[in-house]
Amino acid sequence: MKLEVYDSEGRLMTTLPGGKRRGVNRVKWYMRLKPPKVPPAPTLAGRALFGPMVPEGMYTVKLIKGDKMYNGQIKLVADPKLPHSAEDRAVQQQTVMKLYRMQERLAFIAAAVTDTRDQAKARAKKLKSGDKLATSLEAFADKLDKLHKTLVATKEGFLTREEQLRERVVDLYGAVSSYGGKPTESQLGRLTVLNKEIDQANSAYETIIGKELESMNAQLKVKKLEAIKVLTKEEYEKKEQVR
Repeated sequence: MKLEVYDSEGRLMTTLPGGKRRGVNRVKWYMRLKPPKVPPAPTLAGRALFGPMVPEGMYTVKLIKGDKMYNGQIKLVADPKLPHSAEDRAVQQQTVMKLYRMQERLAFIAAAVTDTRDQAKARAKKLKSGDKLATSLEAFADKLDKLHKTLVATKEGFLTREEQLRERVVDLYGAVSSYGGKPTESQLGRLTVLNKEIDQANSAYETIIGKELESMNAQLKVKKLEAIKVLTKEEYEKKEQVR
């Protein structure tokens, strides 16, 4: 037996295990989305361990037991004790979701960068030392590695306090999601800046592969080595589902 919760647009929000005891069973729904995906790094992204609260509104609940299904609806409302207006809560929810998606976008960019870098290193190792193509592959991988180091903190240890793009986005997400009211103007401005930095990181990656990848793949073909493939969003999401 399980319980499925859908939002007003029919999207599955979560699946909860149903109780097995006789009589009335209570099922807890913590009313949060899954934690955002963040790029891997030596340091813990503590402020991204929790997903955002789901928005207020109507939700459909489906109780499924074998081939039988029972539907119901629940309405989520704000705590009346909260001092924040509906408009301020809406701005907070929209901002949190923007930051949520920004983290996931950055995670994909970082994964694509490291995947391409690692493929280049692997191809270089299959060539003789001093081979011209091997040197080009190593230089290509080095450019990608330098880009990756601007995306996430790479130094180990809690005392380093190294902050790169990942850490800055996670910190802002944590600050906005922990307060139920409207974000400050400073926070909203910071979001815009960080979103542009993510755009720039993606452009930098596309520029690197755009200038060199086609030529190197042609040379790899001559050497009878596998081409370097660019990670697609679909491939990335499949890998994440396995984890």
